[in-house]
Amino acid sequence: MKKTHANVKLDTDGVSDTPALKVRYGFGKKKRFKEGLTLDLAKPGDRLVIKGYNGGIKFKMRLITMGLRVGDTIEVITNSGRDQVVIAVQSSRYVLGRGMASKILVEQIQS
Repeated sequence: MKKTHANVKLDTDGVSDTPALKVRYGFGKKKRFKEGLTLDLAKPGDRLVIKGYNGGIKFKMRLITMGLRVGDTIEVITNSGRDQVVIAVQSSRYVLGRGMASKILVEQIQS
């Protein structure tokens, strides 16, 4: 039995049929987040690589327009464990709130 939602045909389990649109719609289901180290847990002086984002499309677009892209190398300038996180990307510095920093997945660079 097929249902339609927003011009996309869905199976009864909520997964679209179209291979290019392998999207799971959250009809009462828990969202699955990527796991790993997040930016809010990093210590000052850590050099990191951005691996992904745990957020919606608006959050991702905001980071991209700021210049924070997957694969960028960043350095944590300050992180007190509360409030904001200050990071450096090349010659720019950004101040991110704790909530935004908790949605950015990073991996530490081995030095």
